[in-house]
Amino acid sequence: MGTASAAGLPDNFSYSVRIGVPLHEKFVVASGFYLQKGTSVYVVTARHVLFGPTQVQLGEGASVPIPRHLAYRFRLDKKSRLLIFDGVLSVQERDDMLMHPSMNDGGRVVVQVLYEKSQKLRLRAHTANVITCEPGTGEFELGLTRMLIKDLIKYHPVRDVAVMKLGTVAMCGAAPCTNFVEEVRVKKTERVNALDLGRMKLIDAVAAGEEVFVPGYAASAVVQPSLERRPPTLRKSVVAGIRKDVGAILIRGTARPGDSGGLVVEVDQNADQAHFKGVGIVSARLQYERGSEDPKEYSLAVGLDALMELLN
Repeated sequence: MGTASAAGLPDNFSYSVRIGVPLHEKFVVASGFYLQKGTSVYVVTARHVLFGPTQVQLGEGASVPIPRHLAYRFRLDKKSRLLIFDGVLSVQERDDMLMHPSMNDGGRVVVQVLYEKSQKLRLRAHTANVITCEPGTGEFELGLTRMLIKDLIKYHPVRDVAVMKLGTVAMCGAAPCTNFVEEVRVKKTERVNALDLGRMKLIDAVAAGEEVFVPGYAASAVVQPSLERRPPTLRKSVVAGIRKDVGAILIRGTARPGDSGGLVVEVDQNADQAHFKGVGIVSARLQYERGSEDPKEYSLAVGLDALMELLN
């Protein structure tokens, strides 16, 4: 991906947020954005920013063949013999695995444990900080555990997307403001500038070759990340392909640590103004090797159909 100017996008990314999740005396930096549906205001990010995968130990001799249509959601750590699964395993998916002709008794035990453990994903931390992009000054601390108990956090069982309800839009005198839920502590006040659902584009309307921009808070893997307020890095790219079978969009170029959860934006620039729509949510990076040289690097973005499912 190449860097680009932020001038084409409205409000200097005031809808974009930086998310800090404290983990074991350090924190992980990720991206997200404010979204409004009706009077409700949300923060949207990738599911894996807030929730960890389900891990199950493979017993000695256990064989767990993975059906091809589920392979993209599984990883195997051969050294520790941990089977790692993203999202919630459905009854049908569990049965597909159990009925595989190569499944043995040890594998059946693993699949049943995996199914039961995945039904309720575990938060990676009890709290998270959400910081509004410049020129804003907003900073909020979210009580994730309490929000999850009260059903203020929803995650998609299959796709890598989650939403957190911040509150509702109200009028404070002559100006609009946000009435925050009690689990959100306002550390620095700021009017939340949220995107409207009308600025979202479903995956059927996205085509390969379209130019897109990816605003994110990529952090160095070497330097300790900081929650210091700064505008997101804006990178320019193109849609390399569409995977409707897994609800994903391939974008040329590599997503970096801290980009996860950021909104991928398509911009139509004309003589009068720039029109833009969100087309996906950054989820992961991929690398394809062709022979021994010329590796192809891509970012994987979740199509916004999954976000619509959550909000509906």
